[in-house]
Amino acid sequence: MKTYKLFTSMMFVISFLLISCEEKEAWSDVDFDFTIHDHRVQDVLYPRNSKLKRVYQVYSDGSRLQTPEKEYTYDKWDRVSRVDYDYEAYKDLPLSWNDGTPYPIDEVLEHYVLYQYNEKGLLEKESFYYIVTFDNLPNLRQSVSYLYDEKGNKVKEEISDSDYCQIISYFYDNNGNIIKEQREASKGLGSVAYDLYQYDAERPVRKDSYIDEHLQCYTLYEYTGNMHEKRISFTSLPKYFNYNSTTELFYEQNLLVYSVKYNKKFGVVAYEERRYYDQNDNIVKTILYRPGESRPGFTTDYTTFEYEYE
Repeated sequence: MKTYKLFTSMMFVISFLLISCEEKEAWSDVDFDFTIHDHRVQDVLYPRNSKLKRVYQVYSDGSRLQTPEKEYTYDKWDRVSRVDYDYEAYKDLPLSWNDGTPYPIDEVLEHYVLYQYNEKGLLEKESFYYIVTFDNLPNLRQSVSYLYDEKGNKVKEEISDSDYCQIISYFYDNNGNIIKEQREASKGLGSVAYDLYQYDAERPVRKDSYIDEHLQCYTLYEYTGNMHEKRISFTSLPKYFNYNSTTELFYEQNLLVYSVKYNKKFGVVAYEERRYYDQNDNIVKTILYRPGESRPGFTTDYTTFEYEYE
């Protein structure tokens, strides 16, 4: 009997190890001239601290997809116990049988994630399931397990499927700040990647990213009070030496309202995100902008998501 799997190759694992060098890059000269009032939606209002129930993708004409992209279920302690995904939104995933033969996304009937918690109420395990027409049974594709110390700090994360196991370890200082994050694969890849953090008070000011003891990139952090955060990344790889990118995050009333990604090497804006909230600080809409050919250097195409609460 055939079983199916997500395609996991050596390049996928290497990409995972390199992910620490990827900051949400941003445009450092953005003209940010709006306030939280520009990001308040007046025609919807949910109770404060409402539970997120559904996320919908919205077309450019304002109409929604008929089924939600995500739907949340909660346990009796109001913790997320299950998230159901609309598989149409994930039709580009590289699904294949064990022999490498791809199969159409139409064979996927259902995709969902189950969440388990330990006795202290901390997330202990995520289990990713697919149901396909082949056997119409839940197939566990991936699991993520979490381990904590006595203070409740996450110290280990283990990502497993039938092909490999990725282990992420976290190390803290006496103030509870992460000072080292290490990633290694238990099967098929000997490389070890890790990040080292430096702090000024409780906020990071520098991150150095290594693979097998070789510095790959470093990131500098700058802050303007609690309203603005900037991250400037530099690579140490010879081919891209001194290539830098900048992440800028803008906050109003402790809410993230705007972020922008700018690739300085290519001189284009690669990513923008705007978040909108109701009067009770529930996020109700997100707009993600992508680069477009009609306006080089700026983002034109976009995807909108709307959020519903219980």
